[in-house]
Amino acid sequence: MNRLLLQKGGDPNAVDSNDALFKVGTAEVLYFHVKSSDGATLLLNAIGARYREMVQYLLEQGMDPNEKGWAQEGEPMTSLHFVINFDEEHHIIKMLLDHPEIDLLSKNQLEMTPLELAQRQGMTKVIEMIEENSVSLLDL
Repeated sequence: MNRLLLQKGGDPNAVDSNDALFKVGTAEVLYFHVKSSDGATLLLNAIGARYREMVQYLLEQGMDPNEKGWAQEGEPMTSLHFVINFDEEHHIIKMLLDHPEIDLLSKNQLEMTPLELAQRQGMTKVIEMIEENSVSLLDL
């Protein structure tokens, strides 16, 4: 990963890792399946950094929102499972739910869908957002 970042113009002395993420994500050839040394995808890294513009950019460029990566403690999860844990303002959750390929039936390591995870954590607004998205998908 480090070699790729350097090849794509990342600054090895940069403190802000979002710069390196941006360099890889905006290269002429997009490497969507690049993962960090701990197994996180570009999308999970952008979400973890709360870098909304990069999340939007990666999704617009075709990044798979359902690709699993290791976001915390070696637990593989999708971007929606990951973001449910901390997106208090729900901006990134909405971006993911608006993606036409989002899989609301994907399961995390505990065999929970995003809706079940939100219910377990008592996240009323997120539950409403997922349920609204589910209904709109049924209308298609």
